[in-house]
Amino acid sequence: MARVITADAAGAQVAGGLALGTALLEVAGTVYAWSVSRARLSQEPNDPPSAGQAVAWLTANRLDAPVPPDRHAADHLPHPIDSHPPLVQRLERLGTTIELAWRAALTPNRPSASLLPQAAEIDRRLTDRISELAHLIRSKARTSDQKSENDRSASVARAGQAGLPAPQHGAPHANPISRRDTEGTLAFSSNRGGESPRNERCCAGSPRSRPRPLVLPLPLAMIRSAQPGTRASA
Repeated sequence: MARVITADAAGAQVAGGLALGTALLEVAGTVYAWSVSRARLSQEPNDPPSAGQAVAWLTANRLDAPVPPDRHAADHLPHPIDSHPPLVQRLERLGTTIELAWRAALTPNRPSASLLPQAAEIDRRLTDRISELAHLIRSKARTSDQKSENDRSASVARAGQAGLPAPQHGAPHANPISRRDTEGTLAFSSNRGGESPRNERCCAGSPRSRPRPLVLPLPLAMIRSAQPGTRASA
């Protein structure tokens, strides 16, 4: 953590504490948007929207919120194995607050992707690779479910042959990310109630007792029709 703080201080000497603070906020928003987009892409591997445009759209619209999301303002480690200090602490070391940095984090008119001449090719290859991996994951999940069902059937048959009561098996493990897309929006609900789209326990403290859905306004048609370098509007 000390090295991260030292690096932040060096960056602040060059760009200023508030400028670096807004950059940290934008990166945090992009990481979260990427997780949401990746989860959606993995569930629609046959016709995925552009990964880069989806993340850009999500990030820009999250930054348009009047106040920062709770997950950014909370004073906790971003991940159990992450060596970075909590975002709030990093901003405090820079002499600013999350509220000030959030108000200063304006969505630029020119996306950073426009600085890369090969951005479209990178986006296409990334989207294709995610689609391939999604197919593999879904295939493996189906194989695992079939094996579990075969094992249950075999154990019931063995118990019947031995004159024993059928063993009680728990329900198959549910997908930790359930998709509820009824009005063209992204809606994820984790079984354990965490806010991470991957259903990872990334925050300190006691777990929530009820599932908490994450709903983001992300019409798929809007993502697919958005042109690189432009910003979609709700």
